[in-house]
Amino acid sequence: MKNGRNNNALVYYCSEGAQYILSDGTSFEPKAGEAVYIPAGCKYRLKINKDKCELFSIFFQMLDENNERSAFSDHIICTYAGNSQLSSIMLECIKLCDSTVVNRLLLSSNMYNVLHEFISCVENKKYPPPVEAALSYINNNLNTIISVKELASNCAMSESEFRSLFKESVGQSPLKYINAERMKKANLLLKVSDLPVSTI
Repeated sequence: MKNGRNNNALVYYCSEGAQYILSDGTSFEPKAGEAVYIPAGCKYRLKINKDKCELFSIFFQMLDENNERSAFSDHIICTYAGNSQLSSIMLECIKLCDSTVVNRLLLSSNMYNVLHEFISCVENKKYPPPVEAALSYINNNLNTIISVKELASNCAMSESEFRSLFKESVGQSPLKYINAERMKKANLLLKVSDLPVSTI
């Protein structure tokens, strides 16, 4: 595993050919047009096919209101390739860097736009259609037994493909997500209902 980096990183993939192996042993491969956010301190391994993979990286620091180092998330996030706005700004940054005379002001402006768009992606996360369908099913069926096999079958995917796509998109495994959502619902019921704990 790589030691945690000092800075945050945003990596845009112009083509495929990279594989991230996370600290829990799961892995994912970014597709062309996807951006990967790597928070400062995150441990991971990265395998790159140097003959195939083209990427563009931005390294930056974030500070909170107390002037302490901060991050969007405590885990790696991969944005869905369907975000054309993020892709177009990233490609503009690449063109500016490749030009003989670099307009630093325009480049800085574009990089801020990239980060702004990425924050929007994280806050208004759009997932690949199978993951969106699975999240909707989970949230509507928290009171029932939900298996990964059932979710994968609903999405017409193998279990391993589904687990990998879900983890890559959401940042945690399907079972961890389900348990976390059940805990949120239970805590809410404890606060707003008169139901006994044994019923909740």
